[in-house]
Amino acid sequence: MTTLLSCIARFVLVGILLVAVQAGAAPASAPYARHGTIDLIDHNSRTVVINDAVYILPATVRVYLPESTAPLAPEPRKERVPGSALTLQKGMHIGFNVEDEGPGRKGRIIEAWVLPRGSKPQSRE
Repeated sequence: MTTLLSCIARFVLVGILLVAVQAGAAPASAPYARHGTIDLIDHNSRTVVINDAVYILPATVRVYLPESTAPLAPEPRKERVPGSALTLQKGMHIGFNVEDEGPGRKGRIIEAWVLPRGSKPQSRE
């Protein structure tokens, strides 16, 4: 009887460990809900066209650059915020989050991630 309980306990422990390992190995979800290529950008009118959809691009948008293109700073981090919507250019591949979108209203981009060329972006949707 003790051997049977010992085997069951080991089986349960192995199962828990497998679940924990698989959860840790799962890819992290991207911090953005959408992604695409900038088709057109007009900084004067604060609009941007991404995959044929028009969005508002406020001056306060947070733009994140990959570490390889980010300016040097004393504290290393994976991503940097350059603090300017002017960073975004036609042809860039970006991930982004939108707010205030609805029927008859253009969405407003609140965050954008410049994605490295050739990357296959994964979104939360």
